[in-house]
Amino acid sequence: MTRRAAVLLFLLCLITAFVLTHLPGGSVPKVRWADWIPGADKTVHAGLYYFLAAFLANCLRFRLKSNRVIVVVTMSVLAGYAAFDEWSQQFSAHRHPDFYDFAADMIGAWCGASTFVVWRWYRHRTRGQGTTPHNETESLAPDHLHSIRATTSASTETGSIKVHSPA
Repeated sequence: MTRRAAVLLFLLCLITAFVLTHLPGGSVPKVRWADWIPGADKTVHAGLYYFLAAFLANCLRFRLKSNRVIVVVTMSVLAGYAAFDEWSQQFSAHRHPDFYDFAADMIGAWCGASTFVVWRWYRHRTRGQGTTPHNETESLAPDHLHSIRATTSASTETGSIKVHSPA
């Protein structure tokens, strides 16, 4: 995934989360089966922040190399955004800030950032064992690159040149 696509995906998810959490309480569609599940709205919060964290961590991987730093930055940014999101809901009709929504947001963000780290670790591990290099020179050791040499043939009457390369 390119950097631009990662950023666009994160921004699309961020805008979607903001719109969904700031809809007036009366205009939020009711889902009948969700009434049977205690804490269904907390699951939605956790799910939104799961994807926000995964997409933000994916954006940060282009600038930051350490998984630990990526997780810390992701959690810090999303904690600030979740706090702002809950605070700003008081200005929407039939909405109010809820600490448990914030807690669900942070649980979802932690799970999303953790999933990203595990995915990145898995990809790194499987790439290291793979036989296909990313470019032609990755699998060659530096001494192999310089071992290609041209030598003259023993038959000087034809003037042919033999090229020796590692097999």
